[in-house]
Amino acid sequence: MGVRHYYFYIFIFNLLCCFRAEAQSVAVGLSLGVGNYSGDLTENVANVVKQSHPAGGIHLRYDFSNMISLLAQYSYLNVSADDKLAKAQWQQDRGLNFKSVIHEFCILGQLNIMGFFTEIPMRNNFYLTTGIGFFRFNPKALYQGNWIELKPLGTEGQGLAGMPDPYKLSAINLAFGFGHRYFLSSNLSIAIEYLTRQTRTDYLDDASTNYVDYETLKAQRGEIAAELGNKIRAPHGWKRAEFNNRDWYNSLMFTVAYHFGADVSFKGIRIKKQGINCPKF
Repeated sequence: MGVRHYYFYIFIFNLLCCFRAEAQSVAVGLSLGVGNYSGDLTENVANVVKQSHPAGGIHLRYDFSNMISLLAQYSYLNVSADDKLAKAQWQQDRGLNFKSVIHEFCILGQLNIMGFFTEIPMRNNFYLTTGIGFFRFNPKALYQGNWIELKPLGTEGQGLAGMPDPYKLSAINLAFGFGHRYFLSSNLSIAIEYLTRQTRTDYLDDASTNYVDYETLKAQRGEIAAELGNKIRAPHGWKRAEFNNRDWYNSLMFTVAYHFGADVSFKGIRIKKQGINCPKF
């Protein structure tokens, strides 16, 4: 189990310890920002950021207290990557590219950091967030001016005799991140949030394991599959991608939210909602 997984479980433990079943407010929000992908086709962080695309989402948040919130969130992202942007010659020679739309639904917990220090929520709120999500994707590659769906081609021999089964176009992810929220009025807040997801698939980019012989792919799946799967005519079994590194995707969002039931005071910087900073059952 990786360090990132411990982050998730520690958060859940804190949530259970601090929870008190006394609802404070409900909020609905709209988010706009950018999303990107990190995996076998991104050489470094700069390469990840360079290939960012517009993203958006909506959410419903339930505030249990000034410390704990729970969100149901839908996000729409576009991700892509291209080997031609890499500096490494072997990666340029490999010549893979893809794009995919991602539809994601996730459940997130939010932990307001100031809730540890005061029972009175602050107008400025820094928070940590983590949760689990379900998403759908469909990688496509650019070939002779057209975007071709990659899964049906079996570019790594999926579905052929003695080869793995075709991968699924849906998976779960573990999400975690951080953000800052600021209340403009009793019912209106703005926030900026960074969220990253570790997925449970290595096929967001359609690249995961080893090359299949070009002629075998051409005979079994056609010329397009052979060109997109092994354009460099690599020997059968040569590494095409790193199986042990699961794919990631990320988002940076600006959010506007409307709060129902929040009692806000602008005397100083306090928002008058009943708060907690220790376990009460």
